[in-house]
Amino acid sequence: MKLYSHYDKASIKMTEDYKLSEQLQLLANENEINIIIESGTYLGTGSTVVLANAFENSSAFEKLYTCEVNWTFYKEAKKNLQKFSKVVCLYGRTVSFKDAHEFILSDDVLKNHSLYPEIYIDDIEDPTKFYLNELNGGLGVSNKLRWTDKLRKYLEPFKEGLLQELIKQNENKTYLIVLDSAGGIGYLEFLTIKKLLKDKNFYILLDDIHHLKHFRSFGHIKDDKQFEMMSYDLSTGWALAKHSTPK
Repeated sequence: MKLYSHYDKASIKMTEDYKLSEQLQLLANENEINIIIESGTYLGTGSTVVLANAFENSSAFEKLYTCEVNWTFYKEAKKNLQKFSKVVCLYGRTVSFKDAHEFILSDDVLKNHSLYPEIYIDDIEDPTKFYLNELNGGLGVSNKLRWTDKLRKYLEPFKEGLLQELIKQNENKTYLIVLDSAGGIGYLEFLTIKKLLKDKNFYILLDDIHHLKHFRSFGHIKDDKQFEMMSYDLSTGWALAKHSTPK
């Protein structure tokens, strides 16, 4: 794999793209989606704002839940998004630490990333260590802030398994799932959603389909007859699809 930092559109937040904004607006205009669940808020100034603006006038839209594992990013995002009444910022992991930790340690693609020369990755020297650090909310955090992060359990409750919890809380809703969080567990998040919503109609938006994060998720969608690919852009790295229940 090649370093993501060498990609000319490399960014922690989702790349701004007119075509994507247009697709989201068309989806919002159908007044079908009730709940949006986003993994990876970062500072809340990227995809979360795009989603909130696109769906603000949709009569069916109820809530946008956005999840962030990094305490510093979460607090900043919460301030940046306070003007959106239907956006709920959550501090925690989308999946359990145990599942995420085991996935990173056992991922054959991560261990043999050199076999995928056209896919991007965030670290080519020791990617397992890099993604374990990211899993613990250590991305972009200084030593001083790391100490604050260790004390996070005293600052605000930290939740595990947010994808499962949010879907359980919002049963019988139509979802848009937006997966754009930790690179090392992107595919795990996708598989988790596929399992939780296997008998449901839902929409899914992937970011970084040319990255370790979601190149497998993108391939899965293309090969799975339950998914309909609505639109995608290889240059900016996103894909939007619809999942339908088996007939």
